Amino acid sequence: MGKKKSWLKVILLLALIPATTGFWEKKESYKIGFLGPLTGRQADLGVAGRNGAILAVEEINKAGGIGGRPIELLVEDDRNDPREGEQAGTRLIKAGVLTVVGPMTSGIAEAVLPLMNREGLLLISPTVSANSFSGKDDFLIRLTPPNFRNVQALARHALQDQKTKTMAVVYDLANRAYAEEWANNFISLFTGLGGEIIQVREYRSEGVSLFEPLARELTAARPEGILIVGNALDTALLCQKLKAAGNKALIYSSGWAMSPVFIQNSGRAGEGVIFFSAFDPGSTAERYLKFQKAYQGRFGALPSFGAATAYEAVQLVRQALSQLQEPNPRKIKSYLLARKRFPGLQGDFELDTNGEARRSAVALIVSQGRFQSPPSK
Repeated sequence: MGKKKSWLKVILLLALIPATTGFWEKKESYKIGFLGPLTGRQADLGVAGRNGAILAVEEINKAGGIGGRPIELLVEDDRNDPREGEQAGTRLIKAGVLTVVGPMTSGIAEAVLPLMNREGLLLISPTVSANSFSGKDDFLIRLTPPNFRNVQALARHALQDQKTKTMAVVYDLANRAYAEEWANNFISLFTGLGGEIIQVREYRSEGVSLFEPLARELTAARPEGILIVGNALDTALLCQKLKAAGNKALIYSSGWAMSPVFIQNSGRAGEGVIFFSAFDPGSTAERYLKFQKAYQGRFGALPSFGAATAYEAVQLVRQALSQLQEPNPRKIKSYLLARKRFPGLQGDFELDTNGEARRSAVALIVSQGRFQSPPSK
């Protein structure tokens, strides 16, 4: 009986091995963070970025992770509020993330970057583009080019290609670091090229009741063009009010509003609005079409620029982690800046010595409910 009991114990132990092998072989995950607005009027940008990051993480883990180690994505909502952003950033630091994909707005970057610089934690922002972050050796890498590149292209297109000689400008103070800079850059460049600015107005995205009187005021000034620098929902709603007010001016917008949310909420009032962006929703690049199909299958919507660049940001982290022994934020930063060139979804792009992406801007116009290349003249 003693021998039988001994063999029975061995058999039971052997039977347990397959069930527990995964536990013993399980490797610690690489933790990375995501920081963006998931609630409030900027949520379309944050949710798109989060979803792009989730898709990248899921694909990497499905393929075996990095050296057998999975990536764990820790998501924080900054609500596009500087105080919330700092608190969310602090939580990610305490959680021990290796890097953060985000933030998604320049206003939050202003608030959290000093904290990240002190702690030595790398931010890889998919969408922050304020010029004020340019030319600095800090813990911020940006995958969207600085504003002045798109602003310059849009100012030339408006004046020289569209023959728009007089403009009104309206911008959102809720993301002041981005919007005010964008508007001021445009005013400077447009007037420098010989155009005339006849009206400048500010608003806060919380004050949507102001859109109707704002639209009447802009229409009454009778500019040939109106530039709106705001989020997708606000820009769509202002376009609706402008149409109702009888506006005849061409409408231009910054890339901030170029998302499916604009199309969904602007309706016929969005037709003909002109954008300049480094992201082309109609791209036929093989990598982008594969990503677009996977994103639409996973989330039931077409990806925006925020989704695409957040996906790319996670892929940059993957490349660094796959090459580094005992990685940390400083090593990840050094690796990415040394490598410089990366395969993007719509074509290769480069990072300069300060971690600023170099990409070309393209003109896009809303036509038949889609962002399309404008017809040649």
